[in-house]
Amino acid sequence: MNIDSYNDSLRIFDSYGVHLDISHYGIFFGGNSLNTNGYNRLNNNLILQWGTVQASSLGYTTVTFPITFNTLFSVVKSSAYKGSDSSGEERYISWQNNAQFRTGYDTGGFNWIAIGI
Repeated sequence: MNIDSYNDSLRIFDSYGVHLDISHYGIFFGGNSLNTNGYNRLNNNLILQWGTVQASSLGYTTVTFPITFNTLFSVVKSSAYKGSDSSGEERYISWQNNAQFRTGYDTGGFNWIAIGI
């Protein structure tokens, strides 16, 4: 089996050079970056993005997505994963667009995930 990159997608060929079309199974990616702050574009154009923000004190930050969405459906962030805010406040996402979101954070930072196309 051979794998060939073509038009930001993968093509798989059997030992006889015949293209095996299994794209309708919805498992191939239209691009990805599998890092701490990364993304995965599925073959149906659905994009999943994720990341981590480190913090040593309370504050606010603007997070830029690894790639820009055409349409952002939702972004979700976790509470602090280390340390704690003595006030016990929950931080919220104050605004979001197809390229970024702004939020407050507790000491220790947070994780986030976003979905869109």
